[in-house]
This record gives sequence, C-alpha cells and structure tokens, in this order.
Amino acid sequence: MELIFALLAIQTAAALAAGFWFWRKLERQQTEIAALRELLALKETRRAKIAGARGATAEVIPLVSADTEDAKAPRSARAWTLPAAPTISVPTPGVSSETARGLTLGILAIAPALGFAFNAGAATIIACGLAIGAAMMSIAHRPMWRAAAWTAVATSGAWALIGFAVGSAGADPASYSICVALAAICGLGHAHLHRVSTGVTMALSMTIAALALALQIGMVSVAGITFAILVAASAITGALSLRLEGMHFGAFGAALLGLFVLSGEPSAAIWFTPATAWAGAVFFAIAAIRVPQLGARGLSLAGTGAVGPLAAIAALYFSRSGLADDYAAAAGFAVLSLLLIGVIAAAMMRHERGLNALKATLWVLMAGVFTAFAAAVALALPAKLAAPTFAVAALALSAVDLGLPARVRGAFACLSGLCAATFAVAVAQVLLSESGSWPAFALIAAGFAAPAAIIGAAAWAATLHRARVSAGFLESVAIVLAVAAANLVVRVVYAGGAVMLEPISFAELGAHAVVWLTAAFILRARARYGARRIRIVFANAMLVATLGVLLTGIALWAMPFWAPRQSHAPFISRETFGFLFPGLALMGHALLWRRRGADVQTRLTLASGGLLLAAFVTVEVTRADGDADWLGAVVGALSFAAAIGVNFLPGVVRRRHSASR
Repeated sequence: MELIFALLAIQTAAALAAGFWFWRKLERQQTEIAALRELLALKETRRAKIAGARGATAEVIPLVSADTEDAKAPRSARAWTLPAAPTISVPTPGVSSETARGLTLGILAIAPALGFAFNAGAATIIACGLAIGAAMMSIAHRPMWRAAAWTAVATSGAWALIGFAVGSAGADPASYSICVALAAICGLGHAHLHRVSTGVTMALSMTIAALALALQIGMVSVAGITFAILVAASAITGALSLRLEGMHFGAFGAALLGLFVLSGEPSAAIWFTPATAWAGAVFFAIAAIRVPQLGARGLSLAGTGAVGPLAAIAALYFSRSGLADDYAAAAGFAVLSLLLIGVIAAAMMRHERGLNALKATLWVLMAGVFTAFAAAVALALPAKLAAPTFAVAALALSAVDLGLPARVRGAFACLSGLCAATFAVAVAQVLLSESGSWPAFALIAAGFAAPAAIIGAAAWAATLHRARVSAGFLESVAIVLAVAAANLVVRVVYAGGAVMLEPISFAELGAHAVVWLTAAFILRARARYGARRIRIVFANAMLVATLGVLLTGIALWAMPFWAPRQSHAPFISRETFGFLFPGLALMGHALLWRRRGADVQTRLTLASGGLLLAAFVTVEVTRADGDADWLGAVVGALSFAAAIGVNFLPGVVRRRHSASR
C-alpha cells in the first residue's frame, strides 16, 4: 500500500514537472510567433510607403533585398517560413497560459495534502501549506502572476484553519508561528508594493491566526512574540505610505487588544511592563521618524505616536505594574512631554514655513505635550502647588513667543488657566474640610491669590499680543480666582479658622456681598485697561447676583433664620453690619454708574443702597437700650422715606450725552 502511494506521489511530481516544461515551451513559441508577426507587419508597412513614394516622384528607389531582410531577421523569422500576417487570427489549439497558471496554482495549493497519505507529520504539512501560500504571494509581484495573490490568501487562510482543526498549531506552535509570520510578511510586502486589498487581507488573516494561537497557549509564548512582530511590522508598513494608514490604525488597535489579553494572564505580573513599554516605544518611534518627513500629512501618525506612549504610561500607573509610584509615573510623563517637543522641533527645522506648515498635526502634538505635562504636574505636586504651576505655564505661553502660531499658544494658555482653576477648587475643598497641613491663609495665597495674579499677568501679555479671545478667557479665570480668594479670607476670618463648625452669619453674608460689590466696582472702573467687554459683563453679573443674594438673605433674616450667636470676632460680626456695609458699597456703585450714564444701574444701586442704610438705622435705633418705642418707629419711617424720596430728586440720573465715557 505504501508503495502505491509512493508511486502515485512520483507520478504526480513527474506530471507537474512535465506540465511546467511544456507550459514554458508553449510560452516561448507564442513569443516567437508574436515577434515574427510584428516583423512581417513592419515589412508590409515599409513596402507600402516605398510604393507610394515611387508614384509621387517617379524616382527609382531600390528596395531592400530579401537576402538583407532575411539576414537582419531574428532566428524565429529564419526558422519559421510564414506568409504575410493573416487578417483573421485563428485561435491556437491547446491550453491558454492563464488556464495553465490557474491549474498550477491549484495543484500547488492542495499538494501538501498528499502528506497525509504518507503519514507525514501534521505540523510539517501545515507548515508546507503556509509556506506555499507565502511563495504564491511572493511570485505575485510579477505582472503575469498577479492572479496568484488571491490564491495565496485563500491557501494561507485555509491551511491556517486546518492547523487549528487538526490540532497541529497547538502541538507545534513554533513552526506554525514562523510560517504564519512568513506569510504575513509577504502579504505586507505585496500591500506596500502592489495591491492593498490582497496584501492586507493576508496579513490580517495571519495576524488573527497568531492571536488565536496566543489565546490558547498564552501571550508569553512564540505565538505572542509572532503577534507582536506582526503588529510592529503592520504599523511600520502602514506608516510608509499614506494609502496604508488604515493598516497603521489597525495595528494600533491590535496592540491595545494584545495588551488587554496579556493583562488578564498570570504572567502579566512580569511581562506586562516590558510589553506595554515596547508598544508605546514602537508607535512613538514611528511618529518621531515619519511626522517630520510628512509634515501636515502625518496627522494620524502624530496621533498614534502621542496617544500610544500616554496610554502605556497610564496603564502602567493604574495597573500598579511598573510605574506604581507617583513620582516615577510623573517622570515618565515629563520625559514623554520633552520627547514630543523634540518631534515638534524636528518638524519645524525640516520645513521652511516652520510650524505653520504642520497645520492640524501641530495641534495633535501639542495636545500630547500638554497632556503629558498636566499628568506629570498632577502626580508630582499637591493641588496647592499645581495651581500656580499651571498659572506659570499660562503666563509662559502668553508672553513668550516660542515659534508657535498665536492660536496654538492662546488655546493652550487657556487650557493651563482652566487647569489652574480646577486645582484651585481642590485647594478650596481641602481648606473647607480642614484637612490641610498648611495654614488657611497660606493655602489661600498659594492656591488662589498667586494663580490669580499670575493668570492676570498672562491676560495682560495676551492683550499686548492682541490675542483677544485668550486674553478675555484668562482674565475671566483671574477674576474668578481673585474673588474666590477674597471670599475664603472672609470665611476664615469670621469663622476663626473653624470653617466646618462655625455657620455663616448675616454679618458674614454682608461681608461676602461687599467683596462682590467691590470687585464689580473695580472691574467697571478699570474696564478700559483690559478685556473691556469681559470686565463689564462680570461687573453687571456680580451686581445683579449680589442684589439677589442680599434680597434672599434679608428675607431669611426677617423670619428669623439667623439667630443671635457668639462669634470669634464680635465687632465685625455685629448683625446690623449686614445692612450697613453692602449699603455703603451700593451707594458707591450709584456714583460710579451715574458717571457712566447708566440709568438702570444707577437707579437700582441707589434704591437698594438707600433701603439697606435705612434698615441699618431703623434696626440700630429700635434695639438701642433706654430709647422709647415710638422713637424707633419714627426714625424708621423717616429713614425709609428718605431712601425712597432720594430716587426722585432732579439730577439723580445724568443724561447720556453728558456722561464722560
């Protein structure tokens, strides 16, 4: 029986060899016939031209002798004595070259199956099938064998599935992985040089086969290494051509999938750190090389080159694998930020237009730089120091021309100011929960006052550079931080440091209202020295908000919501000061708005301030010891009458044309 199979194998091999020899001979004959026909057609054309010339000029032009033509003819013309080219071509009997190629590819695709008849090893048979698929993809580089590309895809995919079906992939993963990698590399080469669809399909199918095997035997194995190599090769191939960017993104997604699978295995405690670092380094290296070359066209590569390392460092930090310490992770983010700055500098030196030539690519790289910097600051510094650090970053971006476009500098300066405000909120939470180790006033100075001053300087620098949008945003952040700092100071002073134990009194509410009214007064008076519209908007908004808060507080005081309490600062906590100080501030506002010619604001502040002062006088007289009861009523009536009547005096509101500005 074995002898029969052996003879059958020899016969099959001999038939394949003979078929190949006859096919090659047929191709040579067809080539010679085509050359002969071309030569004959050329001779007929020349003879027709000579005959036409004779009839026109009546000159005798000797024809080229037949002996000379025969001497110049190739071997095919001398060996084949054919007549002139026929007008109607007769099909040549036999198998066409396309059919012969297809039969050859089909026989080669199923040839490894003969090994099962000879009890050959399944792993060897599968490896031969995959190698034949890789060889088919390799010969598909020749134009006449382009049809072998899809045959290679089908052959490699079929033998890869058969390897899982018969269990040879798990029994001998080394040979299976090597041949899978060979087929995938051939597919990547074909995708880069010729057709994308066939090459990508083959590479994708082989990568899936490697990943499936790695899921069975573990990512820390030869299959996992093969999968990593294919991911890196796909990422590099996709970065070499813009038409293969989809392959690069696919490799990025495959890398994330592989790391996710590895993180759930027992070996992740050892191998997750180097695998993650390797993946991030691969995509950053691709971006560092290709982005300066491509410029604005390297947008996608810049994205993966920035997101890959960021995700790698974040994964190592949150998984507590290799960067569990806060300072180690912060150092990693800081180094990545500097590396991305280096990529930007390399791109700037390569292009004559500088960073403007990068367009959207610059935004992506700067986003990576800022994200890495923000993560480093957040991990390395406490909130009370992170807030002024971001404020300094905003000042640097606004004041220093680093070669960046104005829009980029302004946008990331605004982001820095927003981060400073975010960490200031964290400082406020620490202060109000009494969980900080620093004194209360030191926390306010570091977390609010310093960032407000620095961001205010950044807004002023942006105004000098005529960056109106960023100047307005930064000034808004500075105003919010400054007002919040003043409110926190008021809270600490009235509570005596015990901000959680001491409730807010009516007098403290009046002090907070005075802070808002003072800020609104300063902003409106100095509106032309900064972002004018922003300052006017804040002044009006704080004025209206303060009046609403005061109205609500007075209603609660009348219920009474605020019962008399002992205070750490008895003088400033006098209850009637909740009427007095806001009333005086509102009267100052009335003068300011009158000078500005604002009728509505003038009447509103004058009426509100007069009523608050009348309430202060009435309450003080009514609660005074030894005075008659009727005195309080009379004084109260006169006070409120005066507060109301002052609004009807002539000249209270200046006409708009007489306003100074």
